[in-house]
Amino acid sequence: MFNYLRDSVVARSLLLLSKRDRIKILIVALIQIFLGFLDLASVIIIGLLGALSISGVQSQGPGTKVKNVLDFLNISDNSFQYQCAALGIVAAGFLVIKTILSIFFIKKTLFFLANKASTLSSELFSRMLNQNLLQLQVKNSQEKLFAITEGVKLITGTVTDVSTSEIGIDKLTLSDGTEVTADLFVDCTGWKSMLLAGALKEPFKSYADILPSNRAWACQVPYVDKEKELEPYTNCTAIGHGWCWNIPLWTRLGTGYVYSDNFISPEDAKEEFKQYLMSDKMAVPRTQEQVDTLEFRDIPMRVGIHERTWVKNVVAIGLSAGFIEPLESNGLYSVHEFLLSLVSVLQRTHITQWDRDVYNSQVGGTFNTFAEFVSLHYALSIRDDTNFWDNITSKTFCPGIVDMSIKSTSNTFFDLAWRKLAVFRHNEQGGLQYVATGMHFHIMSKLQLLYAERAFRQNPKNEVDEFVRKRAILQKKWQRAAELCPSLYQYLKDNVHNDE
Repeated sequence: MFNYLRDSVVARSLLLLSKRDRIKILIVALIQIFLGFLDLASVIIIGLLGALSISGVQSQGPGTKVKNVLDFLNISDNSFQYQCAALGIVAAGFLVIKTILSIFFIKKTLFFLANKASTLSSELFSRMLNQNLLQLQVKNSQEKLFAITEGVKLITGTVTDVSTSEIGIDKLTLSDGTEVTADLFVDCTGWKSMLLAGALKEPFKSYADILPSNRAWACQVPYVDKEKELEPYTNCTAIGHGWCWNIPLWTRLGTGYVYSDNFISPEDAKEEFKQYLMSDKMAVPRTQEQVDTLEFRDIPMRVGIHERTWVKNVVAIGLSAGFIEPLESNGLYSVHEFLLSLVSVLQRTHITQWDRDVYNSQVGGTFNTFAEFVSLHYALSIRDDTNFWDNITSKTFCPGIVDMSIKSTSNTFFDLAWRKLAVFRHNEQGGLQYVATGMHFHIMSKLQLLYAERAFRQNPKNEVDEFVRKRAILQKKWQRAAELCPSLYQYLKDNVHNDE
């Protein structure tokens, strides 16, 4: 019986949770059992009340069991009416208590389960990635669940040697002597790129020509006024030789300074970063004493992507494949897109070089688009107050639109230029036009509207006015909704971190 319970789906599912969460689940189960007992006690008392009422109507004394309960409640010597009223009050009390406790604990339980849903989904997804996908796709749902929760072999160790052959990676040797072989290796070793760059020597394509920053100072900043500083967004602020990020977490602020060491030394950049932390660009500026207690970490950044991210039997995902400075925070998104493309390609029963080429073309194009979009934040800048920004505003970011070798809107730079000079209707979806407008590069102008009106005998102004009218209505709705919502701090405190 014990072995059956240990191997049950419920037991294996509980192993996905931490020890603390398993204790919470046990408490929830005990509470539900207690509420069930309250229900049962109420039903029993109502039954006793019915039996007592029947006895009273028939002018008979209560039965033995009813009399024992009345003796237990010390009301056997009271009048029949008192006994009925007492039992009714006790039953009603149990039901009211049960209802109140149910409402309270069900709310807490639902919040707990909702908060753990993403954790469980992430854990299951992680385990699925350790499976042979070609085998998983022919299994039914129950077999997949078993494979995800039970059929994964986790090997923990440090790779000390990588053996290569004509197929790519032949085997990995761990520090304890264990040898690991596989049909496909996914390189997730970060900037080190141990397999793709280290073992297979795949060339790296730098984005330095369009993304000038190559280092970052990072630090963790304790809260001073948590409710004020816990903002529901990430702030990116340009300063002298790059830009600073400010990411509010529950326990602290994550902040850093992305810069180029071609224009400023690391130590000077660190001092510039400290001045930023003490400025009014922070929701709560820090004092010199507070800044001096912080620990700063200087991070060299390898900005670019390998020429191919799938070579032979190695696929690089994440930092091991490539990196773009986090101005648009697209690191996790690029991992997601790479994985989707990989899963799509692996649907074939046999993988050929064609599949690798298709994958490399897809993810390489996607990553280049990300890089060009981030680069536009620099290309559209009008700052020239330092040597860094003066170099930015003097730089040609896309020679292809100058010599006309690029004439496709798949190139982000050409797409923006084409929208500005040749197009009079624009899709409001996507972020390109919003970034351009924020950088004072207005895609539409009064001159263009006048030209469109004369050339196409249309009145674009009516369309623009209608768009503005609808957007104003939406803004009022959003404003009313925002006024009814709690602050991010209050929401997280009440619904996510309420056990702290």
